[in-house]
Amino acid sequence: MSMRPLFEMTTPRTVLPGLVMLALAATAIPSPTAADEAAGLKSETITFDDQEPGDLADEFFVIDGNFSVIEADGDGEEGRLVRVAGEPLVDSGVLVGGSSNGPAAILAKVRAHRVGRSFPRAGVGLHGLAGHQLRLVPARREVEFAINEETVMAAPLENFASGEWYWLELRVDGNDEDGWTVTGHVWLDGEDKPEEPVLKRELETLRVTGRASLWGTPYSGREIDFDEVTVEWTEPE
Repeated sequence: MSMRPLFEMTTPRTVLPGLVMLALAATAIPSPTAADEAAGLKSETITFDDQEPGDLADEFFVIDGNFSVIEADGDGEEGRLVRVAGEPLVDSGVLVGGSSNGPAAILAKVRAHRVGRSFPRAGVGLHGLAGHQLRLVPARREVEFAINEETVMAAPLENFASGEWYWLELRVDGNDEDGWTVTGHVWLDGEDKPEEPVLKRELETLRVTGRASLWGTPYSGREIDFDEVTVEWTEPE
């Protein structure tokens, strides 16, 4: 089963440094249609504005790290967001959305900071701890797919913009008969979403089950922020 794209592309192509982009109508995905619901597709958009500052709500499962809901600290941001503290230095992760062993997607904004020669690492994941993660790795100037901390595919990341919001979109589409496709898109907030994914991986089978996830490793000692998280998933068969 294929899922609807998280965003609709509506404007002409524009050339930006290192990437060919399409403009993005930055609106939340629509509610699942009757056909989506019949196929078992679920969708959730998380803004964190309805949560009190402090610990995450019980619906989120923190794997490790210091996550909290905070008030946005200006720079054009309003409302509340989720922050990974700069300490302790651990691979911080939290599970969101529902569990799936089939088609799924996660879209989120992430902001992280460089300090001197120290760079953070941040990303999103699907299908639990054994599934794919899409990660920004500015210390290596790369965007990567990782599974169980092993890089399985990478592409160049040009000119990491410290302190700026990035959009990360990770998708898994397909079925056991025709195969599976994993795609990753990365772009700066306010810019246009790339027409083509920065990473694309073909799989014959998909043998993982689990929830979507947010990840941050504060190697620079600075906070890592997440906001406007959208998750789509199909319930395990």
